[in-house]
Amino acid sequence: MRLRTIQHDAIRARSEQNPKTLKLNWKIVVGISWYKIVAKQHALREGTDTTDDTSLLSTEIMTKIQALTHELENSKIRYYVYDDGGLRLPKIRAQANRFDKPWAWKARWGKRFEEYARGEIRWLESLETSTLRTRDPLEADFFVVPIPITATHFWGTTSDRTTALRRLLFGWNHSDSNINSSNNSSNIDESSLFRRFPEKHLAAISTSEKLINWLGLPEAELRLFRNSTLVNDADLTRSDDWLRDQNIIPCDKVEKHGHFESRWFRNVVTLGYSFEAGNPSFFYQPVTMDAWAQKSNWFFYHSRKTPSICNSTIFRHALLPGGHAETLMAQNMGSNNTNNSTNFTHVIQGFRHQPVSIGFDIPYEEWQQKFINSKFCLVIRGDNPGSRSLFRAIRAGCMPVIVSDQLPYYQPIYINTFPDWNDFALVVPEDIFLADPVGSLDAAVDALMQSKLALERKIEGLRLLQRIMTNDMSDSLFVPALAKEILIATRSK
Repeated sequence: MRLRTIQHDAIRARSEQNPKTLKLNWKIVVGISWYKIVAKQHALREGTDTTDDTSLLSTEIMTKIQALTHELENSKIRYYVYDDGGLRLPKIRAQANRFDKPWAWKARWGKRFEEYARGEIRWLESLETSTLRTRDPLEADFFVVPIPITATHFWGTTSDRTTALRRLLFGWNHSDSNINSSNNSSNIDESSLFRRFPEKHLAAISTSEKLINWLGLPEAELRLFRNSTLVNDADLTRSDDWLRDQNIIPCDKVEKHGHFESRWFRNVVTLGYSFEAGNPSFFYQPVTMDAWAQKSNWFFYHSRKTPSICNSTIFRHALLPGGHAETLMAQNMGSNNTNNSTNFTHVIQGFRHQPVSIGFDIPYEEWQQKFINSKFCLVIRGDNPGSRSLFRAIRAGCMPVIVSDQLPYYQPIYINTFPDWNDFALVVPEDIFLADPVGSLDAAVDALMQSKLALERKIEGLRLLQRIMTNDMSDSLFVPALAKEILIATRSK
């Protein structure tokens, strides 16, 4: 994702009024479309514009978003999903969907992956029930293997997992004779499809970090997947490349999971989001201009009091009581006031856009009500490069404000499908945010609100992303978007 920087008049004016609030030349990171929009506006104000391109403010983003929406709504991609019960593992799926207590997972760490497992099952079920599914292997653009990989770690055994994988690799005669394959109602011999078309197979969906490392197969058998595709939720290779380009040493407190996926699978398709986007228990509000405009809070951000790892506390607590914004405000005012309550009130009142809901954690019902009633939701870097708050914001129709330089590289959202993060979110660099936490956010919103047309296009992009990421709604575009990414991957090498 290429980002451009611009000098913003509102920030310049703010710094001239109070030079102590500015220790560097302010820049707001925006996408290429924003760069053109603001340049056009500046030229019109200065009387230096010599073009008659009045459509610039509305067409570039609108064209690609509308074109992508039309493409996905009219997708002609066809894929085949195995019917065989020895791959679908219906008993394990049923235990997961009934919210049975996991009996196979003994370790304390990784309990959160239980919800990842259910999310993967929901995705498989969406693929199984979509109209894009074909029952004819000969007309399939690719094949989907419906093994619920992560669920086998919680409600199954290593044998369940390895038996299903070997059943795929070597045919039904290598599988456990006790497996019930009566689910196959198509009367199609599926047992040789993988050996005939390995390069056209989506072999697994696994978003549970290193659990995919524990497939239970020896290397000789893992090599048989080398021509197939895997779907996960993060791009470790792209993230590591970005860290290296920025000369940043990875946080040594975050466990390194290696690059198992790229070692054993030719193609790795990155969703860029996890189960949270399609979690039916989490509230959902389709975003429109009218619905967004009626939200009462401008900014929403609440975080725990305990510190974060990887030097993230200064970012996560910057706007909170006792945080960096209070320190800057006291310095700028030449004050020695140590009353945190008073200082925090000054920070909150410092936002030009009011009201805001910012502070430490609050009761869930209150949190939910304020969250869904906010225009902008802050997504600030935390313990690891990923972010659940991003998915929750998108699902709730709250425009994300990204304060996490690594996030767009760690979780690129469908790099072949969705054009750019700047088409649905505001992106504020970490150093800009720390220099003035309040001012940087106000300036980002000011830049967006200059043009109603530009705001409409951003809302349009956010709405499309809602439809792509949520698989539990009637107008979901999850399946055609995922199918497009898989098809591009399987044909790319």
